[in-house]
Amino acid sequence: MDKSNRRMVRALRKEYPHPVGIVLDVGGYDVSGNVAAILEDEVYSVDLVMQDGLSIVADAHCLPVKCNSCAAVWSTSTLQYVDNPFLMVSEIRRVLMPGGIAYLEAPTSETPGLVGRHWRNQVQDSFRFYPKGMRSMLMYARFDKILHVGGPSDRVWGVAEK
Repeated sequence: MDKSNRRMVRALRKEYPHPVGIVLDVGGYDVSGNVAAILEDEVYSVDLVMQDGLSIVADAHCLPVKCNSCAAVWSTSTLQYVDNPFLMVSEIRRVLMPGGIAYLEAPTSETPGLVGRHWRNQVQDSFRFYPKGMRSMLMYARFDKILHVGGPSDRVWGVAEK
């Protein structure tokens, strides 16, 4: 996670606070920092490959977490690696409690040098997102409120409430 994302995590957490409870970091594989290292909350990190600091090994399309059990779910730089980003966002909504907040970040095509690289978990980087696409995923997942969609030119953030 680069410096810009670390700033955005802090800013979005402050502007759109979530209820007290379980916090998941989907795609929490630590690439120069992750959400757990930034937030004061107790964060459970989920990814495909076990490593230090990871709490759960699982596919983001089928999280081994009870429905309505999480206060917040963060996912930074993960949507571009999954087979079905719409399904992943729907799964995030499923595990959120009513009033829970999803914080999602993904690269746009302006992100230099990343398309097609295999550096993260040896998985193909396949997707790019724009504000309209992020909003579409949040609407498809039936979030009750879309609180924020936007970001710098090289990435897009979506924040939504269940």
